[in-house]
Amino acid sequence: MDVMRASRVLLLGLVFVAAGCSSKPPEEKPLAHSASPLVVEGWTETAPMAEARKYHAGVALPSGKVLVTGGYNASGYLSSSTLFDPATGAWTAAASMPEPRQIHTAALLPSGKVLVVGGENATGRLASAVVYSPDTNTWASAGSFASGVARASLTATLLPSGKVLVAGGGNSGGPKLTVDVYEPMAGTWSVGPNLGAARRDHTATLLTTGQVLVAGGVGGSSLATAELYNPSSNTWAATGSLAAARYNHTATLLPSGKVLVVGGRNSSGLLATAEEYDPGTGQWSATGALGTARELHSATLLSTGKVLVTGGMYGSAATAALASSEVYDPATRQWSAATPMAGARYSHVAVSLATQAKVLVVGGIGATGASLKTAEVYGYDACAGVTCNSAPGACYEAAGTCSNGVCSYALKAAGTTCDDGDACTGTDVCNGAGVCAGSATQCGSPPGQCYAAAGACSDGTCSYSYKEAGAACDDGDACTVDETCNGAG
Repeated sequence: MDVMRASRVLLLGLVFVAAGCSSKPPEEKPLAHSASPLVVEGWTETAPMAEARKYHAGVALPSGKVLVTGGYNASGYLSSSTLFDPATGAWTAAASMPEPRQIHTAALLPSGKVLVVGGENATGRLASAVVYSPDTNTWASAGSFASGVARASLTATLLPSGKVLVAGGGNSGGPKLTVDVYEPMAGTWSVGPNLGAARRDHTATLLTTGQVLVAGGVGGSSLATAELYNPSSNTWAATGSLAAARYNHTATLLPSGKVLVVGGRNSSGLLATAEEYDPGTGQWSATGALGTARELHSATLLSTGKVLVTGGMYGSAATAALASSEVYDPATRQWSAATPMAGARYSHVAVSLATQAKVLVVGGIGATGASLKTAEVYGYDACAGVTCNSAPGACYEAAGTCSNGVCSYALKAAGTTCDDGDACTGTDVCNGAGVCAGSATQCGSPPGQCYAAAGACSDGTCSYSYKEAGAACDDGDACTVDETCNGAG
């Protein structure tokens, strides 16, 4: 196995010394349940993968299936890939990657294909990239980094333009400043502007502004710095620093546009703290702390807007795996305890199955220190705290029902009186298909002989155009002859 495997493997350098020592999970600080708790939540074990894996990557495909790639287990580095079908709960083999890799990263492209970049295998760090096509179940080369810098523990972020920004990472020479940009349409790489600080085991988050926030990681030491990439100017700029340096943490974009950073480790040890980044101010602010300090965990945005944190490490021993889960509520900025997983794990993959209000957690390292093939699905009530009182129109019932976080409203019966909002219609009624319509106001009563017979309605009022000057008319005065309109009514 390679000498350096980012901090994930550096941590395991202590594992084999401590593996024989007994260790137990820390006693977790009690967490109150939130004001609007998940009504239905819990874990269900699903079919296991064909083979165990850690340091792998996972992506939800447009089909709803989940692609899991590569990793490592007792047999060595893996090139294999596998597909999870949420509809059946089963795994099927997918085509293998051209070469094995672990500690790589994957990004879903606008085309529905998956780009896998970097990582490492028995030959060392990798600068190569490959693309998976779900339609044909095939892999193809996507070239190599234009920088030529092979690295693992890097990030890959899909930009609004459809390009992919690959930032940082590390190899035997240490953490890197390097940035490469992939253009899917042309299938080409270009060198991007260097990061402000070399880093690996950091996070990269696409903001609603289109910028990319890179935070924390390891440089010469643990980093608290953060920086923003602006695709328009192709430049990096420093932004507010984290209150605590950290790596092996998670970062999640919240519905508000803020970014939640959770846990990790620094020179002082494991962290239970969490912080929110506000793009409007460029500053970080502390939130409520986790019940348990952890690193190498996962954080997944739920369709409720809350964030589920699962598993992770609570120490440096290979067996220091957590089964606990916690949920963050952005409204209160506090955490609540969730049902624990059936099995403890860290360095696993978690993928949102948002359309089903579920989260898939798969693989990783378990409480024995061995790679796992097991998978679990977290289910939650996406309708918790949802009030359905915003009907889409006057011909829908005012109160709706929620299903999987989506409100639906019954149609009012045909003939039900309604208001279509148009003052130029009358006798408005529903058509039974959600449309309110009325009969048009007839403007056929001009105010005088020198106005056109047919007018137009606007805002409930009829207006009539003037007849042309010289048009014949009768002013009603028997003592006048040859009456004509003057063009002004």
